[in-house]
Amino acid sequence: METKFVKPFSSPQMVIRRRTLEKLGVYDGARVFNNGYYALLKDGVVMLYNYRCQQLFEDWELEDAWVAPNGYRLIKRKGEEMWMLYSSSGNKFYASGEKAAVFNQGCYALVFLKQKGKAEWLFYDVNKNSILPKEQSVKTEEIEVRYDTTALGADRLMFILTSGGKAILQRINALFMEPVCQIPNVAFYEFLPDGSIVTSVLPMIREEGKDVVKVMPQACASVQLYSPDLKSCCQADGVVMFSSGMFFRCHGIEWFAFAGRYLVARGIYDLRLYAGVKPYNIGVEGGTSGKPVMAYKCTAEKVMLEYADKRYFIFNGTVVIHADLSQDVFLI
Repeated sequence: METKFVKPFSSPQMVIRRRTLEKLGVYDGARVFNNGYYALLKDGVVMLYNYRCQQLFEDWELEDAWVAPNGYRLIKRKGEEMWMLYSSSGNKFYASGEKAAVFNQGCYALVFLKQKGKAEWLFYDVNKNSILPKEQSVKTEEIEVRYDTTALGADRLMFILTSGGKAILQRINALFMEPVCQIPNVAFYEFLPDGSIVTSVLPMIREEGKDVVKVMPQACASVQLYSPDLKSCCQADGVVMFSSGMFFRCHGIEWFAFAGRYLVARGIYDLRLYAGVKPYNIGVEGGTSGKPVMAYKCTAEKVMLEYADKRYFIFNGTVVIHADLSQDVFLI
């Protein structure tokens, strides 16, 4: 999430309005908001303007400012501790906080204000269609918001709440901005390419290739693997995940290959990431019964798995077995 909104340039620059090509002058920083409002930074002071080039809050020296898609204004005055949130007209004061953070991605726009001296944040949904945003609160010391599109094509909004060194991972109902399910008491976690989440009581070792991630626990530990919707969970001794959802799960020294919930192959050992000569040729390799095992992503939806004498093409949970190692397949 953003906590600093009007950032300085590396050196002063001439600022020009895109709409009219009018030269506004040389400034230390600038930012355009998605409703035509803009901010200029000069000598440590932020000046906020509407789309008619009229300065807002001109009687105050601002340290920072942000304008929401629905026109709500988040400002901080120089020399003052608190952030303040105002309505789109600028006349109505809504709330204040000692810290402010903004999440603005996809169709989501949320403003968070930490209440002074409390482990509590007020937040408002200030997307383009939100005329009178409802005030909601969450009890936590720190909050982070994450937005993903999972392998199943579903959008997922998550709140990550951290207090006392432990986290709660919540999947949020986007309409009511309330949690629908959660993973409590998380010490360490990793997000995987398909939207799955791995948690552990000890730090984990993460390796990444092109569209593939391997997560292993420290010695004498295991991990919990949660599905993207957080509704199902299993224990493992390591995970390798492709962005299409095809994955390998380790139990002891043996690896199992899955497409969704379908077990494709087992008896795989010494599974490791490798990097080939061609960009796409990055995946995992190992062996079974003295024969090689290899898997890599062919397209966004397709993973190829060579398992001993068989070749599997895996399409988001659909498995096609193809015997001819010289040919590719296309699923229609």
